[in-house]
Amino acid sequence: MRILKDVRRDFHTPRLHLRPLGPGDATWMAALNSDPEVMRCIPGGARSPELARRDADDRVFLDQRSPHLGLWAIEDLAGGEILGWVALIKLNIDDIEVGYRLRRPSWGRGIATEAAARILEYGFSDLELDRIVAVTLPENTASERVLAKLGLRLERSYQQEGLEWHYFAIRREEWESRRQVR
Repeated sequence: MRILKDVRRDFHTPRLHLRPLGPGDATWMAALNSDPEVMRCIPGGARSPELARRDADDRVFLDQRSPHLGLWAIEDLAGGEILGWVALIKLNIDDIEVGYRLRRPSWGRGIATEAAARILEYGFSDLELDRIVAVTLPENTASERVLAKLGLRLERSYQQEGLEWHYFAIRREEWESRRQVR
């Protein structure tokens, strides 16, 4: 990863504003994490309001310490409404993961694809990452469709803590060749 002098910054797409999380984001993140339908494919499911708030507070605090990776709030450019978040985070010692979580009214509108595509561009162009991964549970077919649209391919399945996981990846060369085709 190339070392950048500036910290994480805002990004824009035709419909979205992506901005680093701030202290005011814990409330909507807690609501997102306590929604049973949003959390249906997340291990542990929906959090209680108290746990969801504590998790959100912790996430926002930790996110402030990461200069180039982390979560970005996804805001609708037209009205400023918060639609969810998109992430580029360290998954393990070797891999950086792209992820997203959206409020239900944002589902099926291409928001996750648009936001994650911009974060992939940041990861490959600005950070010069060689590879970006994503992990899903097999029942999360909507998320797997988003990953396929972005060019991530299923590399393998594995078992962890009694759950089966799908591990997707895309290399920078694959991402660049996909960009040239468009």
